[in-house]
Amino acid sequence: MKRLYKKAGIQEFGSQKAGYTTAENVKKIASMPLHFNPGEKYQYGMGLDVLVYFVEIVSGKPFDVFAQERIFKPLGMKDTYFLFATN
Repeated sequence: MKRLYKKAGIQEFGSQKAGYTTAENVKKIASMPLHFNPGEKYQYGMGLDVLVYFVEIVSGKPFDVFAQERIFKPLGMKDTYFLFATN
């Protein structure tokens, strides 16, 4: 699976290169065929990318801003933040 994703230009969450956008990555993921029929097997995939993109669309904010405003700040988590790691 990793080989196919790499060939398609899909980057793993947390190890994105400069210029990476979640939107572009999710659109590439959506163009990929399923590896097997639903319910046949289970495999960890790129679900976090899809969830982050979904939150960005629904909230209208970048995920790090959404997480700070709606999760960390209300819970009093002053030392917690979300950061996209880049190479």
